[in-house]
Amino acid sequence: MTRTIIEIAQIRAIDLECRECHYRGAWQIGDWRQPPARCSNCLKIWIPNPNDELHKNLELLVGALRAFDALNKAKGILFVLRFELDGRDKE
Repeated sequence: MTRTIIEIAQIRAIDLECRECHYRGAWQIGDWRQPPARCSNCLKIWIPNPNDELHKNLELLVGALRAFDALNKAKGILFVLRFELDGRDKE
């Protein structure tokens, strides 16, 4: 199995795929304003309530990615933060 490591600076977008119609869209981290409430293709509602836990967690994830990227660029952290990706195919 291949070991794949990425740094936060390499994460440029969040890719979301509709479980209903399999439409995929990518949202750039820098342009992210809020999670899409529905699929752009089939209009299936993804997040029915903007106060819901999924919405809040997506906002926290994007905020954390932006914050760590900014700290890393400013050399504000004394280590390199990386993620190891699972090399297996998704089921």
